[in-house]
Amino acid sequence: VARAGGRSRMVELSRDAALLICGPTSVFLLTTCTLFRFAERRPNCLSFLTSVLGVTLSFSIVAVVPYDVWHALAAQKGASPTPTPQQPPGGGGGEAQTASLLRRSWAAIYWTTTLLCYLLCPVLMEFEASGDFTVSARLRTSLRRNAAFYAVYIVAGSAALVWLIVSGEVHTDLESWCIAASNAWGLLVLTVLMGFGLVGVPRHLWRLADPQEQLQRLYVSAVMKDELRLSRLFELQDAMDQVRAELTLQQPASAA
Repeated sequence: VARAGGRSRMVELSRDAALLICGPTSVFLLTTCTLFRFAERRPNCLSFLTSVLGVTLSFSIVAVVPYDVWHALAAQKGASPTPTPQQPPGGGGGEAQTASLLRRSWAAIYWTTTLLCYLLCPVLMEFEASGDFTVSARLRTSLRRNAAFYAVYIVAGSAALVWLIVSGEVHTDLESWCIAASNAWGLLVLTVLMGFGLVGVPRHLWRLADPQEQLQRLYVSAVMKDELRLSRLFELQDAMDQVRAELTLQQPASAA
């Protein structure tokens, strides 16, 4: 009987693990196909894979939440009010292992997203935007540009942490406060971006619906583009004159 119970728990755990893997895997494949179809080809493979991982983790939350809610409701209904040695509180060992698997899944999603958001993505963004010619120079430029933001984050976070410790507000472990601070920052940024989107997207659609206003903007843009074209043309002519002068100076030397 114990062997059969252990086998059934292993089957349930394998089924739960398969369900947890199928959701993020499906999201990963869909994200890869979508970004491969619409993303630009200029960024390197690391930037592309980082984007795929970030989008996959974001949508994996949507895939894991329903299963987590279902498991919590099932565990609540199956909990025994008078536990016995054969049935511990909150269900059997399989449910405990499934709950542990869910906790590890949420922890992996959370900390991987935090690493991407605060370290890898900003460095890669500045790496792609830098105009240097070598990988090491572009990486140094990226780190130098992000150093100011990291310094502000560290100073503000350290000041807030010292204030909480001095005021006696820290009653739990430090990890809980770090999670709460990162969640508050993420919600603040999300609110700001959504607030801009609530205004910017309807305004953009409103302007698209007015051909006359679009034509006026295109007139202005055409003038700016023409001035930029003339400026680049003059620079090209200057460069060609310099090349001709260098070739003229080198011809007598080669003849001699």
